[in-house]
Amino acid sequence: VKDYPTDQRFKSKSFILARDFQLALPVPAYSSEDGPLNLTNFFPVNYSNAPDLGPKMYVAMASKSGDEGHGSTRLHIDISDAVNIMARGEALWHVFLSKDADRLKEYVSAKCKAPWLND
Repeated sequence: VKDYPTDQRFKSKSFILARDFQLALPVPAYSSEDGPLNLTNFFPVNYSNAPDLGPKMYVAMASKSGDEGHGSTRLHIDISDAVNIMARGEALWHVFLSKDADRLKEYVSAKCKAPWLND
Protein backbone atom coordinates (compact mmCIF):
# COMPACT_ATOMS: atom_id res chain seq x y z
CA VAL A 1 0.00 0.00 0.00
CA LYS A 2 1.47 3.33 -1.02
CA ASP A 3 0.34 6.79 0.08
CA TYR A 4 -2.83 5.72 1.92
CA PRO A 5 -5.35 7.27 1.75
CA THR A 6 -4.97 8.67 -1.75
CA ASP A 7 -8.41 10.24 -2.06
CA GLN A 8 -8.69 12.29 1.14
CA ARG A 9 -6.88 13.42 4.26
CA PHE A 10 -6.03 10.67 6.74
CA LYS A 11 -7.91 12.42 9.53
CA SER A 12 -11.10 12.37 7.42
CA LYS A 13 -10.67 8.68 6.56
CA SER A 14 -9.83 7.44 10.06
CA PHE A 15 -9.73 10.03 12.84
CA ILE A 16 -8.73 7.54 15.57
CA LEU A 17 -5.86 6.03 13.59
CA ALA A 18 -4.60 9.50 12.60
CA ARG A 19 -4.70 10.56 16.26
CA ASP A 20 -2.81 7.43 17.33
CA PHE A 21 -0.13 8.09 14.70
CA GLN A 22 0.26 11.65 15.99
CA LEU A 23 0.66 10.36 19.55
CA ALA A 24 3.39 7.90 18.43
CA LEU A 25 5.58 10.59 16.85
CA PRO A 26 8.86 11.51 18.52
CA VAL A 27 9.64 15.14 19.49
CA PRO A 28 6.01 16.28 19.46
CA ALA A 29 7.01 19.94 19.77
CA TYR A 30 8.20 19.67 16.16
CA SER A 31 6.25 16.76 14.71
CA SER A 32 2.71 17.05 16.06
CA GLU A 33 0.31 19.14 14.03
CA ASP A 34 -0.20 21.56 16.91
CA GLY A 35 3.44 21.51 18.09
CA PRO A 36 4.73 24.99 19.00
CA LEU A 37 7.89 24.44 16.93
CA ASN A 38 6.14 22.95 13.90
CA LEU A 39 6.72 25.53 11.17
CA THR A 40 3.34 24.85 9.56
CA ASN A 41 1.71 26.54 12.55
CA PHE A 42 3.19 29.80 11.30
CA PHE A 43 1.33 29.62 7.97
CA PRO A 44 -1.51 32.14 7.64
CA VAL A 45 -4.81 30.74 8.95
CA ASN A 46 -6.50 30.46 5.53
CA TYR A 47 -3.36 29.61 3.57
CA SER A 48 -4.65 28.43 0.18
CA ASN A 49 -1.57 26.39 -0.73
CA ALA A 50 -1.39 24.36 2.49
CA PRO A 51 0.00 20.92 1.67
CA ASP A 52 -1.42 17.68 3.05
CA LEU A 53 1.18 16.99 5.73
CA GLY A 54 -0.27 13.65 6.63
CA PRO A 55 -0.05 11.39 8.26
CA LYS A 56 0.27 9.03 5.31
CA MET A 57 0.61 5.29 5.48
CA TYR A 58 3.00 3.18 3.45
CA VAL A 59 2.92 -0.55 4.05
CA ALA A 60 5.96 -2.63 3.08
CA MET A 61 6.66 -6.33 3.39
CA ALA A 62 9.64 -7.60 5.35
CA SER A 63 12.74 -8.37 3.35
CA LYS A 64 14.21 -11.73 4.28
CA SER A 65 17.87 -11.84 5.24
CA GLY A 66 19.00 -14.73 7.37
CA ASP A 67 16.74 -15.60 10.29
CA GLU A 68 15.39 -12.08 10.72
CA GLY A 69 13.10 -10.14 8.41
CA HIS A 70 13.63 -6.39 8.16
CA GLY A 71 11.24 -3.72 6.96
CA SER A 72 11.92 -2.31 3.55
CA THR A 73 11.12 0.92 1.77
CA ARG A 74 12.42 1.71 -1.69
CA LEU A 75 14.77 4.67 -1.99
CA HIS A 76 12.66 7.76 -2.62
CA ILE A 77 12.54 11.52 -2.17
CA ASP A 78 9.93 13.18 0.04
CA ILE A 79 8.69 16.66 -0.81
CA SER A 80 8.66 17.57 2.87
CA ASP A 81 10.26 16.37 6.07
CA ALA A 82 9.07 12.95 7.15
CA VAL A 83 9.08 10.73 10.21
CA ASN A 84 9.10 7.02 9.45
CA ILE A 85 7.74 4.60 12.03
CA MET A 86 8.44 0.91 11.62
CA ALA A 87 5.97 -1.30 13.44
CA ARG A 88 5.50 -5.04 13.45
CA GLY A 89 2.28 -6.21 11.87
CA GLU A 90 1.34 -9.24 13.89
CA ALA A 91 -1.02 -10.51 16.55
CA LEU A 92 -0.67 -12.97 19.40
CA TRP A 93 -3.72 -15.13 19.95
CA HIS A 94 -4.56 -17.04 23.11
CA VAL A 95 -7.23 -19.67 22.48
CA PHE A 96 -9.30 -20.99 25.37
CA LEU A 97 -11.96 -23.64 25.66
CA SER A 98 -15.54 -22.34 25.86
CA LYS A 99 -16.01 -24.18 29.17
CA ASP A 100 -13.38 -21.85 30.70
CA ALA A 101 -15.32 -18.66 29.85
CA ASP A 102 -16.63 -18.07 33.39
CA ARG A 103 -13.19 -18.53 34.96
CA LEU A 104 -11.62 -16.20 32.37
CA LYS A 105 -14.28 -13.56 32.99
CA GLU A 106 -13.63 -13.83 36.72
CA TYR A 107 -9.87 -13.46 36.19
CA VAL A 108 -10.21 -10.43 33.91
CA SER A 109 -12.75 -8.82 36.28
CA ALA A 110 -10.25 -9.11 39.12
CA LYS A 111 -7.45 -7.56 37.04
CA CYS A 112 -9.26 -4.63 35.42
CA LYS A 113 -12.46 -2.65 35.62
CA ALA A 114 -14.21 -2.92 32.26
CA PRO A 115 -17.93 -2.11 31.80
CA TRP A 116 -18.28 -4.64 28.98
CA LEU A 117 -17.58 -7.50 31.42
CA ASN A 118 -21.20 -7.30 32.59
CA ASP A 119 -22.44 -8.44 29.16
